[in-house]
Amino acid sequence: MNIIFDTTTSETYVWNDSVYTSSGTYMQVFSTEQGCDSIVMLMLTIIHGHQGIETPSTIETVKVYPNPTNGRFTVNADGLLKVDVIDNAGRLVETFSGTNQFDLSRLPIGNYLLRIKLQSGYVTYRIIKQ
Repeated sequence: MNIIFDTTTSETYVWNDSVYTSSGTYMQVFSTEQGCDSIVMLMLTIIHGHQGIETPSTIETVKVYPNPTNGRFTVNADGLLKVDVIDNAGRLVETFSGTNQFDLSRLPIGNYLLRIKLQSGYVTYRIIKQ
């Protein structure tokens, strides 16, 4: 499975323990338990000095709670369009739209990425399912 993140931020971006300071396309390959490869691509645009462009990647813009969660959680954000849930193997395991309340009860305990699509761009958050 291939997953693409298209992200805009200012100054630096941290992705899977790597720090990026310049725009570009970055790729990481993950292997599933079954031996299949998943390719995750990051298409990163870094806006230095903010240049008058607003980015949604601040804590004040998007709130995800409770985190950790037993399954149910809420995303508060202006212009929320969609939330994709991605597991540690890079697989898309859930997609939600039309709501700001979500339920991961059917998923196993673990860490997940939330790729939150807003009208103004994308934000990625980690969430822990207990």
